[in-house]
Amino acid sequence: GASVAATDDAVLVFGGWTGREHTRTCEVLDLSRSGFPDSAEPHWAPLPPLPHPTSEAAAVLCGSECLVLGGCTSTPNPRCCPRSFCMNASSDESHDLPARCS
Repeated sequence: GASVAATDDAVLVFGGWTGREHTRTCEVLDLSRSGFPDSAEPHWAPLPPLPHPTSEAAAVLCGSECLVLGGCTSTPNPRCCPRSFCMNASSDESHDLPARCS
């Protein structure tokens, strides 16, 4: 599944699994636009893609950065090796973090 992190006015969604492959998709649901949740049309906007296809990861906000930690990048497997990365919300840049497999 996808990774999710939230602020007071936005929900960020990273990666996911289509049933056949992991995705690099990133999107933000802007809760401050269009009167959401009262509006019938929430405002989703694309973000730059993840550096690697990822699913089943954890996501946490740290200031202007979102850390996407762990998860799978190959066929779904509970023992898959995680790849972690950091996305900077203000610059839309991302970079890999050192991976640790156990």
